[in-house]
Amino acid sequence: MKKRLASLLLSILLLVLAAPVAEAVQPSVIYDEAFNPVRAQMRNAQGELEWVDIVNAQGGIDYLQTPAGWNRVYDMPTAQEVAQKAEALQARLERQYNLRIQGAGEKPMTVYYRLRDLEQVIARIPEPLYAAAQASLAAMGETLTVLLNDALPATSAMMGSYDPSTVTIGLHMTGVHIHEYGHLVHLTLLGSLYGADRLRAEWTAFNGGASYGSGYVEGTFLTHYASTSYEEDFAESFSYLFDHPTSVQDLAQKDPNCPAIQKLRFLQRVLLECFPVDASIFYSIDPSQPSGWAQAGVARYLELFPDATFLASSSSPFYPGYQSGAARWDFAQAAYLLADRFERERTGDPGWWAAAYPDCPEERLAVLHPFTDLWPRQGALYSNRWSDSPDGIIKLYQMGVIGGTSAGTFSPANRITRQEAAVLLHRLCTALGCPLPETGTVSFTDMELCASWALESVQAVTAAGIMSGVGGGRFEPTGVYTYEQSALTMARVYGLLQES
Repeated sequence: MKKRLASLLLSILLLVLAAPVAEAVQPSVIYDEAFNPVRAQMRNAQGELEWVDIVNAQGGIDYLQTPAGWNRVYDMPTAQEVAQKAEALQARLERQYNLRIQGAGEKPMTVYYRLRDLEQVIARIPEPLYAAAQASLAAMGETLTVLLNDALPATSAMMGSYDPSTVTIGLHMTGVHIHEYGHLVHLTLLGSLYGADRLRAEWTAFNGGASYGSGYVEGTFLTHYASTSYEEDFAESFSYLFDHPTSVQDLAQKDPNCPAIQKLRFLQRVLLECFPVDASIFYSIDPSQPSGWAQAGVARYLELFPDATFLASSSSPFYPGYQSGAARWDFAQAAYLLADRFERERTGDPGWWAAAYPDCPEERLAVLHPFTDLWPRQGALYSNRWSDSPDGIIKLYQMGVIGGTSAGTFSPANRITRQEAAVLLHRLCTALGCPLPETGTVSFTDMELCASWALESVQAVTAAGIMSGVGGGRFEPTGVYTYEQSALTMARVYGLLQES
């Protein structure tokens, strides 16, 4: 009996030893993190490649690929921490924009990203206009509800809807928020502030006899969808005014007096009449020319940076309008182009960044900044205009040149203020080895409006001749800094660096 038992145990042991040992499953190929940073291909026990989430059991991302191989480069917060961040973000958005947010979902990561996406889309509408519209809504005793559920109200809408009876925007895709907000402005606010009948009569007069529902007429309607009804025509125009400026300028160049462009000009006039905002918040609908005092500086900038997205190259018109307020994204990108050109010339090394900042390799830039609204790297952050890589902005952050508008946001679509521009230009000169000399007290009469963190920089850049006042002894620190002013001062900074 004992011999048979021993023989049986030996047989079992041999079978166990003969069984194949499953190899430890390790990540083998990372999916391009530019598009999806939390998916990877791994080989399973059978040696087959399969897509898997690379979020660990604690909710953190374990690995991202670098040229040196697989390295643990950063940790995402745990599911509990993400839930706390989402809760804090929702509270801030509701407080900041005077709205209610519902239906973001149950999974913390999903909730957080949907809220962050909503924040980015709201930022496409100029902040002064959004704030003024929300204040008008509050004065009417109403609060906007943004419903982020996949299940929209029963309106047959595929991507978004607006219900004026409950002041509720339903969003299946956050990207259509601007269109739906156009409905809110139109149906809930302008009907009272401007007059519904007056607005409809003046608006439809631009159609030149074209009737809604009869089909798309090029030049009369911006899109096919706009031709379906007066309400959709208004909402599409509102959306295009902020979200598709390239398409608008292309149409304006082709036919500057077509009905669709006339409607956009009319829409701007109505918004300016009904809300306490400045015209500088709008992009220029029509191609513009630089002011006389700025022509030489703009020409010099285009000579230095002919391929810059900041200003169009060659004979093409300046993209958003020379007199428009510059977006923070554009100003920062222009600053990095300047820094890159100067360092390439100074060092003779196209790879100067790797040599100067070995701890900040380019493949890791996406995780070396705190700005949630600059993610995903290489992603289409904003329709058409903001589709470039944020790498230049992240590099400026590593250089100590730029900061955000809050601990976690860069606000790329916001118009840069004059004091913000002064701080960036001052820090840029310092970072590139050309510190500006200290001077006495600034003599502008409105410096009590200047933030304490900007006083030194305003003093330095004006003393160095990089920036100047706006006339009447004023600097206007909180005013917007225009594209032509930006180009002129970038050219001045480059000249100063060349002389140093």
